[in-house]
Amino acid sequence: MLLDATCAPADISYPTDLKLLNEAREKLEAIIDVLHELSPGRRRSREPIVKHHKRSHSVEDRIVSLSQPHVRPIVRGKVNAPVEFGATIAISLVDGYARMEKLSWDNFNESMTLKAAVDAYVQRYGCYPVLPITLSHQS
Repeated sequence: MLLDATCAPADISYPTDLKLLNEAREKLEAIIDVLHELSPGRRRSREPIVKHHKRSHSVEDRIVSLSQPHVRPIVRGKVNAPVEFGATIAISLVDGYARMEKLSWDNFNESMTLKAAVDAYVQRYGCYPVLPITLSHQS
């Protein structure tokens, strides 16, 4: 049994704060136009705008796509793509058949799925998988 985790990429462009804010602004302007036509003569509110500042580089459950708000950034640390966007999946391969052991839109440590995958293997096949043995040569 082979077990590996990877990212199933979502088809979105690399999100930047400005792109997301601009997309949100455009959608909000369209909504405001529709609502304004439905209720003419309504006055604007003069409530103060509150600014929130946080000195942190990570944002929990950060939205990276307005059309796919469930997609999360997955830090993979690869040279060409250090961050990927999509679901993280753990896949096992047994006798040429691939099985999805876990799918999550949040990042997870693949070592935590190993025990569950082996337990599922035992349930399915009634025995433990044969572990590969690597022999090292010492000179």
